[in-house]
Formats: sequence, structure tokens, C-alpha cells
Amino acid sequence: MIMEEIKSLSRDDIFALVMEDSSAELLTSLRVLLKTVRSDVTLKKKYWQNPWFEKIPAHKIDRGRIVVTLIMDDEFSKAWIESLSPQAVKVLTYLTWNGKTRLDILEDATGILIAESVSEHRYHKKFDVFKEFSFIKTSSVWGYRISKKSTSAWLTFPFKYMAVTALPPPPGYNLHLLEKPPESEFSCRFDGSAPLSIMTARGFIKEGHIALKKNGAPAVKGLKDLQKVADLDEFYKVRKGDLSHLRTGIIVTVLQDHLYRKKRGGKDRDIPPHDILKQIFLDWIKSDFGIIQHFLPHLKSQSSYYYSYNTHNIKSVLLELLSELQPGKHYTAGNLIDYTRLRKSTLEELPYTVLRYRCVRTENGHTWEYDDSVKEWDVVRMITGPILKAFMFIAAAFGLVELHYDMPENRHYQRPKRDYLTVFDGLKSVCLTELGAYVTGITKKYESADIKEISAEVTLDTQRLIATFSGNDPVLELNLEKFMDKIGPNRYRLTFDSLFKTCHTVKDIKAKQKMLADLSKLPPVWKDFFRRAENRLNPLKKEQGMEVFRLADDPELLHLVASEPVISGLVLKVEGKRIAVKKDAMPALKTVLKHFGYSLKAR
Repeated sequence: MIMEEIKSLSRDDIFALVMEDSSAELLTSLRVLLKTVRSDVTLKKKYWQNPWFEKIPAHKIDRGRIVVTLIMDDEFSKAWIESLSPQAVKVLTYLTWNGKTRLDILEDATGILIAESVSEHRYHKKFDVFKEFSFIKTSSVWGYRISKKSTSAWLTFPFKYMAVTALPPPPGYNLHLLEKPPESEFSCRFDGSAPLSIMTARGFIKEGHIALKKNGAPAVKGLKDLQKVADLDEFYKVRKGDLSHLRTGIIVTVLQDHLYRKKRGGKDRDIPPHDILKQIFLDWIKSDFGIIQHFLPHLKSQSSYYYSYNTHNIKSVLLELLSELQPGKHYTAGNLIDYTRLRKSTLEELPYTVLRYRCVRTENGHTWEYDDSVKEWDVVRMITGPILKAFMFIAAAFGLVELHYDMPENRHYQRPKRDYLTVFDGLKSVCLTELGAYVTGITKKYESADIKEISAEVTLDTQRLIATFSGNDPVLELNLEKFMDKIGPNRYRLTFDSLFKTCHTVKDIKAKQKMLADLSKLPPVWKDFFRRAENRLNPLKKEQGMEVFRLADDPELLHLVASEPVISGLVLKVEGKRIAVKKDAMPALKTVLKHFGYSLKAR
């Protein structure tokens, strides 16, 4: 059957022909036709009835008609699969639900010989797929690190689409609700305070209170201070390395990137905290700030290109997954991973080179140097699962989901000196919160819990430099403690000594003055204090071009300096037999002293 004959057939003719003859020649001809039509166009039923159809060349109309007629016909899809042999159906099913797979692994998994060797080389073999499996697409890639050529097999769009619609779905293809959350060592359940905690954390970081290491990462002290000020509940109530301040560390990492990219002016006092949190999280979804390079140490790229590979799509797919959950209902982590793997291929499209094998210990105790087979059968364990679990912990850090989880443990892969591959390995179940439903767009309104909002007032005494603080704003209270002395509950005194602890320039002093002026009208006594503080800052000005000398214990020299008019005009007398001389007056002083029998050598 040639191409021109296929293009001239009607729908019934095509259907009848394929039912009678599913030969490799026919399937190959259909595949060639499908290559010329975009998949997003072919998915539209009867797209040729659209006005846009008039602009399509005639030969593309025929191809599109064939494609749409075939793959959008459920009856044809089922009949086509029924016409295949049991072996072909088994291979088709495996590739449909497991995606691209190396050819030898596919044969091992199905127990079916799919291709025969037609040539053999020192390092690799060349295979030809049997006609029974003509729907399979294959390609070979040379693996220079392992000195062999691997052949992978997968389904092209039309055949996978028909298989998905006709084959019975496997376990995990649908989301399954849990009647009650599973038993677990830990759980994070938020009472609605997450927006206020995030706002406090943002203010804390924005004001520069977070202590950083030399490499820019938050120091443990900074995490402890923030956790206390923002009243953050940590994921793990343990003091154990990277588990001790996991939630606070996630929040700091995301907010640092947000504040770096968003140089926003103005104030957010009139915007509800949950709306600000929603904007922060959605901005993070759209940003180049990925999950892999910041939260998953076992995944590393081999070039800067892979660091941002598919970053937007990965986070968008996971946000879409959240929007498909029912608020208040629990789902197992395994169900979410299977659902994502079977329905959303974005996570699996990551390049396998992001796997850094050298830092991973396998279950037999050895360290991976490089093994090409890992990328096929453990993509879920190494890539899809860790990324989804990390995303859920990030969402939980902002109060979008509730989690049930155990101490992290991984029986298959582990980092050196760890019982787990990632700190997120203990995840067991996920539950979308009302805040999460609002952020993902499921609900249009969010009713915040009855929690005291962040608001505070500062009253300045009109006679004394004493400020009274009232309200609930831990970051503002911390700012006051930085440059004022606390003299009682919510009472602070401003002195020159307290001010100069943190103010080293006039700009610093003006910033403190403006901060108080924004909170309360400055009385005259306060304005006068800041004016005097600017004059008192660094009162000793270094005289440029002046040198100080100590005179030798010579009575004649002392008398000469005290009585000689020429010398008196060149030097300034200082206490303790010292004189100050301008650098440009040194040649003249040297000449005068030489006249009286003294030698002043160049210094």
C-alpha cells in the first residue's frame, strides 16, 4: 500500500483496510504521514471544519484527515489492539505505561524477544525489530563512559495515544482517596498561621537579620533566630544535621531568591498576608529557581544548560497536580508518584545526565561510578519520586499542604554517611489545605483563621528619648532592640551609645530616623537628637598631609623650636615634646635645622 493510495481512502475504507492488514508496510506508511502533522492539531476532532482549515495545503488536509480519523476513533483503537498478537500487546502495554526503555531491559521485563541482531561490532550490536512489533520506535546512543551502544525503544505519539485510550489503566493511574491519614512518626498540620509566619520571615530576611555563611548560605544561628522570631514549626523535632531546621531553611532559600528578584517598592500593609504568600509562591513557580540544584543534592547537572532544564515545566506540572487534589483529603505519596509518572511525562523528560552517581550508595554497599542501566529502571526512584516529594515539602513549608511522614530512609539508594537519598524520603501522605486550594485557584476566597495579625504601634515621648512599643510585630521589635536599650517591658531608651552600635555612617542614622518617622511623628527632642548624632559621628577628622614627630632630648633643640620665628612658622606644637609638620613644609624645615647644625634625613 503506497502513500497516495492511503490518502485517497475514506474513513470506512481506512478502517476496513487496517482491520484486514496490520502489516509493517502499512504501519510505516501511517507513521510517515503522522510525522508531518503536529500532535496538538491532530488532537482536535474534525479540525478541518475550522475556518483555519482553508489556509491548510491540500496534502496536509488529507494527512490530517487520516490521522484524526484513526487516532480519535475509540472503536478503531480497540480493534487495532485486538488484532495484535498477545506478545505485541504485552510489549505495547509495557511501553505505554513505562515510557522509553532500553531494548534489552524491555526484553527482560516482558520475556519476549523483540529484535534480532543483524551485525556485531567489537563494542555493540545492531538490531532489527521484528515485524510483529513495527509500532515500536528505536534509536541507539553511544555511551562513551561505558564503551557500549545502547538501543532504546518507545512509542510514537499516535500509537501511545491509541494505547492509552484502549488499554485498561494500571494501578496508580487514578488518584485514590484515603479514609484516614496513615500512621506516621511526624505530621505537619497548620492552623492558618502560615501567611503571618511567612510575612514575618520575609521582613526578617529583608532587614538583614539573617546570619549567612561565607558562601551565602544561611548559618545555623540565622535559622535559629528566624525560627524563634517567626514562630515556625519545624518538620523534624530533632537535632540531626540537615534535618534540624529543614522547614526554616526551605523558607529562607525561596524568600532570598524572591527578594533578590523582586525589588519592590512601597508597603504591603494593605494587602492580606495570604495574597502576598500566594504571589510569592506563584512567582517561584514561574522563576528559573529550580528544585534540583537547591534541594536535591544527588541530582547535579554536567553543564549550566541542564541546571535550568525544564525548570518551569516541572514546577508547573506539580502545581497542576496540587490543583487536582481535593482539599482536606489524604493521598499516599506512592499514588501521587504513579499518577504523575503515568499521566505527566515532564518529570521523566529530564536528561538522565543529572544523576550524579558518585555520591550515591546502592543497596549492595558500592558507590556508583556510572551505569547506563540505572537511568532506565530507576528513573522513578532517582528522579520522579525525589522531585515530587521535595515539591510537597516546599509546599508544606508555606502551609499549602499537610504531610504525614517518617524519618527519611531509603533502602535502594543512599548518600554517603546517610540512611537516605534525600531528606524528603520519609513522605507517606499529602493533604491539600484550604490555603493550598486558594493558591492553586481551586477556591476564589480564603477565610483566614482567627489569628492575631501583624500590627504594631510605637509611641515616642515628647520630653524624653523613650519609645513605647505595643502590638504584634516581632521583626519591628527586633529592629528597635538593634539600636535602642530595652529598659522595661515594651519600653526602649535611645542614647548615643545604643545608636552608634549599629550606625556607622550618616546614611545609617538617617535610615533609623526615617524608620521612626514612618511609625510615629517625631517630636522636636528626637529630631534634635538625630541632628546632634550626625555631628557626633566620627568627630576626630584625620588631617591629610600632616606628620607628627617627637623631639629628641636635646635642650638646645627644644629652645630652638620654642624661640626661632622661622621654625615656629613651619611647625605646630603638640603635647609631650611633639610637633606636627605639614608634608610640603618638610624641605624648608630641613634647611633651617641644617643651618643650626642639625641633620634631618629623609624618612
